[in-house]
Amino acid sequence: CFSSCEFKNGDPSKTNGALLTINNDQDLSIENSMFPTSGTNFNVRKDVDNGSVFFKNYSGAFSGEDYDYDPYNRIDWFVPVLSVNPTIINVDPPAGTEIFDIISNLDWTISESIPWLSLSSTGGNGNQTITITYDENTSATSRSGVITISGDSVSDVTVTVNQAGTGEFNLDLTVFLEGPFNISTLQMETNLNGLLPAAQPFNPTLPYYGNPMPDWYYTGTENTPIPNGDVVDWVLVDLRDATGAVNATPATSFKQMAAFVLNTGQVVGLDGSSILSFSHSFLHSLYIVVWHRNHLGVLSANALNLTGNTYTYDFSIGSGQAYGSTPSQKLLGGGKWGMKSGDGNGDGDITVEDINNVWKTEAGIKGYLGADYNMNAQVENRDKNDNIIENMNSSSQIPE
Repeated sequence: CFSSCEFKNGDPSKTNGALLTINNDQDLSIENSMFPTSGTNFNVRKDVDNGSVFFKNYSGAFSGEDYDYDPYNRIDWFVPVLSVNPTIINVDPPAGTEIFDIISNLDWTISESIPWLSLSSTGGNGNQTITITYDENTSATSRSGVITISGDSVSDVTVTVNQAGTGEFNLDLTVFLEGPFNISTLQMETNLNGLLPAAQPFNPTLPYYGNPMPDWYYTGTENTPIPNGDVVDWVLVDLRDATGAVNATPATSFKQMAAFVLNTGQVVGLDGSSILSFSHSFLHSLYIVVWHRNHLGVLSANALNLTGNTYTYDFSIGSGQAYGSTPSQKLLGGGKWGMKSGDGNGDGDITVEDINNVWKTEAGIKGYLGADYNMNAQVENRDKNDNIIENMNSSSQIPE
């Protein structure tokens, strides 16, 4: 028996010598043989056209058919082969089938513990095509599974199956505006409800109170009658896919939508009651910016958490909910935090320009106006004193 033997130290002085010569008529199977060095002309020599020699799982720099003397093709150096193609399969959410090929010259088995797919075979030998049958992914998020193929004396190979999610998410968002906040009820007043425009107000004629382009400028086509008496005003929700709040610049924005904020602080869709929804395939994490036409915008300090298909975020529960080195929100009362009022021209800063270019031009006028910082449908001294002056020199902390 030559299995698990090491062949070395041949005689270099012998012409056409070999480390191992087999010239009988036997059929031999030799496993785990080692041919580390040459020291002679050939590793194995067989001069007769009888019998056979089968090497399996051999090793060493002097092993293999490149170094044997085998004029009658009686020596077989078996190289175990096990591979798959492709190694990664990406599929869409609907149910379906895909295939992968096993390329092999030995027996193999397949193992997997993926509840949402099944295979046409779990074992075999040689080359074979395997069919994967996978279920529909009804979740918003993607899912993955690994199929492992194993064989004797070879490393395992794998096929990774990635199935995309539907990408359909809900957004349950809460935010308060300082202007209309009522400390007694811990809700916002709805004094503007009867004056609210049917068309979203974030695409005004430019320049806007002297500002060439407000930070929140948006040309969306949202247009609907105000659905109920709980609507406080329009807000603009800006969704960003970023690695962190500090990196959530406008370049990471993938969707904007005009929506309504209710007196309870909940942000809802155009029907006045449903939470928002959107579709997206995330590269990183979801961050939210909320804009208002005369309050400083806020950015979520943290990535939103996903439960089921719903992302949830409440800006009102603490100062740390809004991103910024200084508080981006204001404590309104009753433990509620909200967006600072006073940025009438939408430039991200509360300055004397919000008095001179906005409040002074509309003082004494009633209506749905940029200078109505407390949102009671009347531009008056309280708008200037309680909002602009109170929040003077405050700035947006949203990365640019």
